[in-house]
Amino acid sequence: MNGTTRWGRLAAAAGAVVVVAIGVLMYAGSRGADLGPVYPADGAALREPPRQVSLTFDEAVRPAQIHIGVSDDGGHLVPSGAPVVSGAKIDKSVTIQADGDYVLAYHVVLADGRTFTGTNRFRVSSSIASPEAPADAAQPAAGGHDHFGSDPLSVVLTVVAAGSVIALLVMLIHRPQPRRP
Repeated sequence: MNGTTRWGRLAAAAGAVVVVAIGVLMYAGSRGADLGPVYPADGAALREPPRQVSLTFDEAVRPAQIHIGVSDDGGHLVPSGAPVVSGAKIDKSVTIQADGDYVLAYHVVLADGRTFTGTNRFRVSSSIASPEAPADAAQPAAGGHDHFGSDPLSVVLTVVAAGSVIALLVMLIHRPQPRRP
């Protein structure tokens, strides 16, 4: 076996390792964070302003990496307290004093490193006929995302990038040698 063939096989093996590693990382990262009940639920209509907002995840959170805020329809943050973490549940007191539309926005890092970001919109109106269902009945919020998502575009771009790296390695290894007289 000559040197060129050996380097070609080595480049092919390295390329295969890169492709497999990318696949493993995408598979391992594709597990999205599971968000349980959120209060107020997305789209909720409340007769009275909530005194606190809460989020429940499938595992413990990193208390130092929690960002939760509630803003009114003008984009102004409402007064709030510090988040209180109890395992996988986060509570944060808020002071909402007027009827209107509000947005609960959050960015939370779970204990295993998964990041979860989302928003819940809710309305406070004293003219609502009956109060919202209990917080236990709240549905999981939409809008979360996973930084290792495997949407079709990300997969295609990753495969194209890996193929480009392999092609460049092969071109470097098999470049023409200068002719000697």
